[in-house]
Amino acid sequence: SPTPGSPKRFVTTTYIPAEGYLNLHSYKYRGEDRSLIYKHILTPMNQWLIEFFPVWLAPNVITMAGLLCVTVSYICTWVYCPGLEGHAPPWVFILNGIMLLFYQ
Repeated sequence: SPTPGSPKRFVTTTYIPAEGYLNLHSYKYRGEDRSLIYKHILTPMNQWLIEFFPVWLAPNVITMAGLLCVTVSYICTWVYCPGLEGHAPPWVFILNGIMLLFYQ
C-alpha cells in the first residue's frame, strides 16, 4: 500500500483510475495541425529559422523572446494611438504584423 503523499497514491486516486495508471507510461502525445497556413508557411519558415538558434537554447527562451517582441510592438501602438483611437504611422501596423509573425 502506498504511503500518504507518495506519487503513486496521488496518481491512483480519483484523478487517474488504477487501469489508467498502468497505461500512463505508454502514453505518447500526438498533436497535429492540418491547416494550410501551418503546412505551407509556418512549418517551412520555422525549419529555416531553427538553424539560427543554438541547440542548447531552451524553447521557453525563444517563446519569451517572441512575447517580448509582441509586447514592444503593442507598446508602440499604445504610444502612438492611446485608447486605440486616432491615427498611428503606418510603420506601427507593419511592426505589429511582423512581430506577431515572429511570435508564431
